[in-house]
Amino acid sequence: MQLNALEQKFFDRILHAELDVPVPATLEFGNHTFKAIVVPEINPDGYFILRYYHARACDLEPETGEGGAVSKSMSWDEAAGQHPQLRQAWLQSEPVTVQLHPTKSFFDRMPSRPKLHPKLDARVHLAVTGHKGKLGLNDNQVTVQDSKLKATQFCIVAFPDFVNPRHPCLALDTKDGWSITLTKDEHLTRDHISHTGVIERTDGCSHEASDLTELLEGLKAFFGFTSGKWCQPTVVIGSDGGGQPVWGRIGKLDTVRQPLPNWFRNDRNAPNGSFLEVLFPLFWRQWRQEQDEVAAIVKCYVHSNSMQRAGFSEDAVAKSYAGLEMLAGLKSGKTIYGNSHEEIGKVLDAQIPHSSLDASKTPSLAKLYDNLQLDKDSIGNCLGLNLLNAVRNYVIHPLDKDKLPSIKAEYLKHLDADYMHYVFLHDLCQYYLEYMFLDYCNFDEAIADLHYRALIEERNLK
Repeated sequence: MQLNALEQKFFDRILHAELDVPVPATLEFGNHTFKAIVVPEINPDGYFILRYYHARACDLEPETGEGGAVSKSMSWDEAAGQHPQLRQAWLQSEPVTVQLHPTKSFFDRMPSRPKLHPKLDARVHLAVTGHKGKLGLNDNQVTVQDSKLKATQFCIVAFPDFVNPRHPCLALDTKDGWSITLTKDEHLTRDHISHTGVIERTDGCSHEASDLTELLEGLKAFFGFTSGKWCQPTVVIGSDGGGQPVWGRIGKLDTVRQPLPNWFRNDRNAPNGSFLEVLFPLFWRQWRQEQDEVAAIVKCYVHSNSMQRAGFSEDAVAKSYAGLEMLAGLKSGKTIYGNSHEEIGKVLDAQIPHSSLDASKTPSLAKLYDNLQLDKDSIGNCLGLNLLNAVRNYVIHPLDKDKLPSIKAEYLKHLDADYMHYVFLHDLCQYYLEYMFLDYCNFDEAIADLHYRALIEERNLK
């Protein structure tokens, strides 16, 4: 797998190991210590794992039987090479310790180049026969030495290639003590644009690695809303006051598919970094107040796009609408249920385009609304929400309550007959969610000169 400079630094300076290269290791579990061969690797899903081999069981405890006979016994699995202690750690999800012992070169033995080989906190993901299995880092973190952090670098891959008229970097400020600078890397990473970020305290003080937990989770949500997909750090490296890496965290290293059009990356605006610099402190204020709820909304938004790209458009509509319901609940201050489209309509900006389903711009959705014979007087002119609510209910509950067990005939005939209906509906729901979320953050589009993006159906008419 192609790595960029920061990702390579993680393995070289934090783990002191090479990918896909076998290395002697010591495993510890409870009072047991045994040797094994470990191969660090990135699995096909992009996650870092440690495969272990030749982990032979410790000597069996003697058992005294009838007549004083002493014997040693083992189960069939143990006889086939399944390590009993590692099996216990696997089944009971108990922590183990791993220490890698790479072969030292001549230069490694020089006093001027001492290397630390930290003990890694890990979990057993699998313990099978043949004296082998699979480990993963506990919380995906490595502590090289117990020191405070001065600056932290991270890498994100496939983040939108923003432009910034004021300066080439993206400067994000939480307004409560943290600054994040994002710079585009010179070379592509896994055929995608990548960026390197630097996290520091605005007062220049050192901090604990644990202080980064909330910030990194907030950045994951912010980058997810900006990109329309998970765009979280692949690696994070914290350095002490002397610039030495002392702590690290690893995320998913995969090749990310191109995102769907969204509020930031669209046909009506260049992906201007100044939008993000204005939005981030507003987002961060809401994140600090309602972190779990904001995380759940962004999760719906991102996962809905993933469903759409995977071809599950019906479920993508339902997932997006669930996020829209939660977001409207935050704005209204109450949990929304029942006829949710009416409650959502009360907090959705009345000036947002496409709420009325203009037949000249969204003819397919406007015709679908008429064919399904939905009430046009229930929520004024916000017909888009009424349509989305009706379709979401059909996706979740497709049977006609009056004609069990029959599928709702009008939806089967007019909605399911054309797959593009779900594509357009998903796009419309994400559209509402995007701009309601910006409004929830008190992001003034007019001040930022941000224009509403075009819908997919609207673009198809040109």
